[in-house]
Amino acid sequence: MAGPNDLIAELDLKSDPRPAQLLGEAGFLWSYLGRWAEAETVFKALTTLIPHDAAGYLGLAEVYLMQNQYDQAHKQADAAIETALARPDGNSTDQSTTARAYVVAAKALLHQGKTEQARQAFAHAVELDKDGPSGRHAADMLENGQMIGLLKNA
Repeated sequence: MAGPNDLIAELDLKSDPRPAQLLGEAGFLWSYLGRWAEAETVFKALTTLIPHDAAGYLGLAEVYLMQNQYDQAHKQADAAIETALARPDGNSTDQSTTARAYVVAAKALLHQGKTEQARQAFAHAVELDKDGPSGRHAADMLENGQMIGLLKNA
Protein backbone atom coordinates (compact mmCIF):
# COMPACT_ATOMS: atom_id res chain seq x y z
CA MET A 1 0.00 0.00 0.00
CA ALA A 2 1.14 3.54 -0.72
CA GLY A 3 2.30 5.71 2.15
CA PRO A 4 0.39 8.75 3.47
CA ASN A 5 2.27 11.18 1.23
CA ASP A 6 1.50 9.09 -1.86
CA LEU A 7 -2.20 9.15 -1.02
CA ILE A 8 -2.12 12.90 -0.43
CA ALA A 9 -0.37 13.56 -3.73
CA GLU A 10 -3.13 11.77 -5.63
CA LEU A 11 -5.98 13.80 -4.14
CA ASP A 12 -7.13 17.20 -5.37
CA LEU A 13 -9.32 18.38 -2.51
CA LYS A 14 -9.56 21.96 -3.74
CA SER A 15 -11.74 20.93 -6.66
CA ASP A 16 -13.56 18.07 -4.92
CA PRO A 17 -13.57 17.46 -1.12
CA ARG A 18 -15.36 14.09 -1.38
CA PRO A 19 -12.15 12.02 -1.59
CA ALA A 20 -11.27 13.01 1.97
CA GLN A 21 -14.58 11.64 3.23
CA LEU A 22 -14.05 8.46 1.25
CA LEU A 23 -10.52 8.21 2.60
CA GLY A 24 -11.88 8.30 6.15
CA GLU A 25 -14.42 5.61 5.32
CA ALA A 26 -11.65 3.51 3.79
CA GLY A 27 -9.64 3.85 6.99
CA PHE A 28 -12.52 2.61 9.09
CA LEU A 29 -13.06 -0.27 6.63
CA TRP A 30 -9.39 -1.29 6.92
CA SER A 31 -9.78 -1.14 10.72
CA TYR A 32 -12.92 -3.27 10.61
CA LEU A 33 -10.99 -5.84 8.59
CA GLY A 34 -8.11 -5.78 11.08
CA ARG A 35 -5.71 -4.40 8.49
CA TRP A 36 -3.98 -2.08 10.94
CA ALA A 37 -1.06 -0.94 8.76
CA GLU A 38 -3.38 0.11 5.94
CA ALA A 39 -5.76 1.82 8.34
CA GLU A 40 -2.90 3.67 10.01
CA THR A 41 -1.61 4.88 6.62
CA VAL A 42 -5.04 6.17 5.63
CA PHE A 43 -5.70 7.92 8.94
CA LYS A 44 -2.26 9.56 8.94
CA ALA A 45 -2.98 10.86 5.45
CA LEU A 46 -6.36 12.12 6.65
CA THR A 47 -4.82 14.04 9.56
CA THR A 48 -2.43 15.68 7.11
CA LEU A 49 -5.11 16.49 4.56
CA ILE A 50 -7.69 17.74 7.05
CA PRO A 51 -5.96 18.53 10.34
CA HIS A 52 -9.06 20.38 11.63
CA ASP A 53 -11.22 17.22 11.41
CA ALA A 54 -11.16 14.85 14.38
CA ALA A 55 -11.98 11.71 12.37
CA GLY A 56 -8.40 10.97 11.36
CA TYR A 57 -7.12 11.31 14.92
CA LEU A 58 -9.96 9.17 16.24
CA GLY A 59 -9.24 6.52 13.62
CA LEU A 60 -5.57 6.45 14.61
CA ALA A 61 -6.53 6.22 18.29
CA GLU A 62 -8.74 3.21 17.62
CA VAL A 63 -6.06 1.53 15.49
CA TYR A 64 -3.48 1.97 18.25
CA LEU A 65 -5.90 0.80 20.94
CA MET A 66 -6.60 -2.40 19.02
CA GLN A 67 -2.85 -3.01 18.74
CA ASN A 68 -2.29 -2.49 22.48
CA GLN A 69 -0.31 0.69 21.86
CA TYR A 70 -1.98 2.51 24.73
CA ASP A 71 0.27 5.57 24.92
CA GLN A 72 -0.26 6.29 21.22
CA ALA A 73 -3.99 5.54 21.49
CA HIS A 74 -4.35 8.01 24.35
CA LYS A 75 -2.31 10.67 22.52
CA GLN A 76 -4.41 10.39 19.34
CA ALA A 77 -7.69 10.28 21.28
CA ASP A 78 -6.65 13.51 23.02
CA ALA A 79 -5.85 15.05 19.63
CA ALA A 80 -9.32 14.03 18.39
CA ILE A 81 -10.94 15.57 21.47
CA GLU A 82 -9.00 18.82 21.15
CA THR A 83 -9.72 19.05 17.43
CA ALA A 84 -13.44 18.38 17.84
CA LEU A 85 -13.76 20.83 20.73
CA ALA A 86 -11.99 23.52 18.71
CA ARG A 87 -14.65 23.45 15.98
CA PRO A 88 -16.76 26.59 16.19
CA ASP A 89 -20.05 25.02 15.09
CA GLY A 90 -20.22 22.44 17.92
CA ASN A 91 -22.67 20.31 15.94
CA SER A 92 -23.98 16.96 17.16
CA THR A 93 -21.62 15.02 14.91
CA ASP A 94 -18.70 16.67 16.66
CA GLN A 95 -20.20 15.84 20.06
CA SER A 96 -20.64 12.22 19.05
CA THR A 97 -17.07 12.08 17.71
CA THR A 98 -15.77 13.73 20.87
CA ALA A 99 -17.66 11.25 23.06
CA ARG A 100 -16.25 8.34 21.08
CA ALA A 101 -12.75 9.78 21.48
CA TYR A 102 -13.29 10.05 25.25
CA VAL A 103 -14.27 6.35 25.31
CA VAL A 104 -11.12 5.37 23.41
CA ALA A 105 -9.02 7.56 25.71
CA ALA A 106 -10.67 5.98 28.76
CA LYS A 107 -9.94 2.46 27.55
CA ALA A 108 -6.31 3.36 26.88
CA LEU A 109 -6.05 4.94 30.33
CA LEU A 110 -7.52 1.83 31.95
CA HIS A 111 -4.90 -0.33 30.29
CA GLN A 112 -2.26 2.07 31.58
CA GLY A 113 -3.60 1.63 35.13
CA LYS A 114 -4.95 5.19 35.32
CA THR A 115 -8.36 4.27 36.69
CA GLU A 116 -9.47 7.67 37.97
CA GLN A 117 -8.56 9.44 34.72
CA ALA A 118 -10.39 6.70 32.81
CA ARG A 119 -13.47 7.18 34.98
CA GLN A 120 -13.41 10.92 34.23
CA ALA A 121 -13.07 10.30 30.48
CA PHE A 122 -16.03 7.90 30.54
CA ALA A 123 -18.03 10.53 32.46
CA HIS A 124 -17.23 13.14 29.77
CA ALA A 125 -18.47 10.73 27.10
CA VAL A 126 -21.75 10.31 28.97
CA GLU A 127 -22.18 14.09 29.29
CA LEU A 128 -21.64 14.63 25.57
CA ASP A 129 -23.60 11.70 24.16
CA LYS A 130 -26.00 10.55 26.87
CA ASP A 131 -28.47 8.93 24.48
CA GLY A 132 -25.98 8.02 21.77
CA PRO A 133 -23.92 4.85 21.42
CA SER A 134 -20.70 6.21 22.94
CA GLY A 135 -22.51 7.73 25.90
CA ARG A 136 -24.46 4.55 26.57
CA HIS A 137 -21.29 2.45 26.30
CA ALA A 138 -19.45 4.78 28.69
CA ALA A 139 -22.38 4.67 31.14
CA ASP A 140 -22.31 0.87 31.03
CA MET A 141 -18.60 0.89 31.70
CA LEU A 142 -19.13 3.12 34.73
CA GLU A 143 -22.34 1.67 36.14
CA ASN A 144 -22.23 -2.05 35.50
CA GLY A 145 -18.72 -2.83 36.60
CA GLN A 146 -17.48 -3.40 33.06
CA MET A 147 -14.60 -1.10 33.83
CA ILE A 148 -13.35 -3.60 36.41
CA GLY A 149 -13.71 -6.45 33.92
CA LEU A 150 -11.60 -4.56 31.39
CA LEU A 151 -8.94 -4.01 34.04
CA LYS A 152 -8.85 -7.75 34.84
CA ASN A 153 -8.39 -8.58 31.16
CA ALA A 154 -5.58 -6.06 30.71
